[in-house]
Amino acid sequence: QYSKYAETEFIDDEAEYFPTVKVIIEGIVGTLESTEEKEEIESILIDHVKQHYVSLWIKHATEDEENPDTDYEKGRASSKFDRIYND
Repeated sequence: QYSKYAETEFIDDEAEYFPTVKVIIEGIVGTLESTEEKEEIESILIDHVKQHYVSLWIKHATEDEENPDTDYEKGRASSKFDRIYND
């Protein structure tokens, strides 16, 4: 449900999106018992959220520009995700 909300509403990445995503992922991972399982599931969830974030970034870039450099934009989105998520 949150991803649909994030697609349709303007939300601030640093103030709302990332803190919410972190709470969701930490909540899911916190229910697991095995450390190995926790690391694997956390990695899968973070990768999924990152792919979604990059996809939305590209969608917005194509709405803002006629022919954006998608490789460049993917790199920017990926770097921003890593910087903010790991902060």
